[in-house]
Amino acid sequence: MENVVAYLKDHWQYVVIAGGGLTLLGAIFNWRWVTSPDGERPNGPGRFIYDIFGQGGYRVFMGVLGVVIIACGIFFLFVGR
Repeated sequence: MENVVAYLKDHWQYVVIAGGGLTLLGAIFNWRWVTSPDGERPNGPGRFIYDIFGQGGYRVFMGVLGVVIIACGIFFLFVGR
């Protein structure tokens, strides 16, 4: 277990990429914990997107957010060395 923790401390970019992938998959497969704005702040950006564009727009927003997180992880993977 210590080896895994040490590896992830050195290569934290993989955790970021996995988090973005999980968010993207949640948006694609309509997982409720990703596509429901219940946890959003009343005036937050996610609630704004949901109020303006509805459930479908919020899913697209979360999918785009997942892609951006993946892109950031890949960027830091190659630049951070």
